[in-house]
Amino acid sequence: MLECIYFFIIGAFAGWLLECAFRYVSGHLDKSPGILNTPFCILYGLGTLVLSTVISRITTNSAILFLLSAAVLTLMEYVTYILLRDVYGLKLWDYSNMTFRLDEKVCLEFSLIWGTLGMLYIKYLLPVLKGFFYAAKGPVLIFSIYLLFGIIFVDLIYSNYKLLRSKKMYTVKING
Repeated sequence: MLECIYFFIIGAFAGWLLECAFRYVSGHLDKSPGILNTPFCILYGLGTLVLSTVISRITTNSAILFLLSAAVLTLMEYVTYILLRDVYGLKLWDYSNMTFRLDEKVCLEFSLIWGTLGMLYIKYLLPVLKGFFYAAKGPVLIFSIYLLFGIIFVDLIYSNYKLLRSKKMYTVKING
């Protein structure tokens, strides 16, 4: 269980950094990379958790890892888009300008990115993260993991409350 929370936190923070970098490059700094106030993106945390605990156990073949990562992460992106739109009235991304897309929810270009990132994560970064986790596992690491998870959880409750009260719609268009 602790290892799962560890992967979730690592992925949520790395995803937030990735989104901030992407928004900086694409000129969308005025929009939040997620629904939380803290520097974590839940979708990336969940994606990392799935990559670490499910997909990584299926195969070591790079091509299959790529395809599974692309399919699973794109499905997660699609479902998240619908939930954010229907529950909070948010559209945090919009792929309507992309060439190969399914509505504005997902697109082939980003599916290829998710597949590549997922395969590279499983093949190269996951072994390092597991090694660090088991080498450093002690009271300080355990306390830090639970503290960060508690902060994310409280932020999720607060952000959920705030978003449900405001229900503002904003969209970030992705240019292809």
